[in-house]
Amino acid sequence: MSTVKELLNKLKGVNINSLTKLVIKENEKEIIQVNQQELSQGRNFLGQSVGLYSKTTELLSKDTNPRRPKKAGQPYNFEDTGDLFDGMFLKLTGVKLKIDSKGKGDQDKKLFISQNELLGFDDKSEEIINYEIIKPDLQKKFKNITKL
Repeated sequence: MSTVKELLNKLKGVNINSLTKLVIKENEKEIIQVNQQELSQGRNFLGQSVGLYSKTTELLSKDTNPRRPKKAGQPYNFEDTGDLFDGMFLKLTGVKLKIDSKGKGDQDKKLFISQNELLGFDDKSEEIINYEIIKPDLQKKFKNITKL
């Protein structure tokens, strides 16, 4: 069993910010999926419904072969070409984790995404990310470092 002094020596070289960034990078896909789950159900990151597909949209989409079907009366799923989802990435600004996408499309689509708050995390999502994704992985890394 390690003494307190031995544990402190093991932890001296640990940079918590670097370790946290590593954990975020290693879990990027899972963290992004938290936002994607909301979008797939037609909700923005605040859990609010964004809109429903019209019959016209359903008919027009049959010619474009979307990744997921657009059915009249169903919530938007934001997976038309898949570019929005496939282009998602995380960025850590200070202590704030943000999500963005390289696949936001033209100016009108970018404006729609921004105005409807599609990309981001609310308090509930942040709790999931912090306590169900990041914390357990950090704990494993600290256990490995300290050999406890």
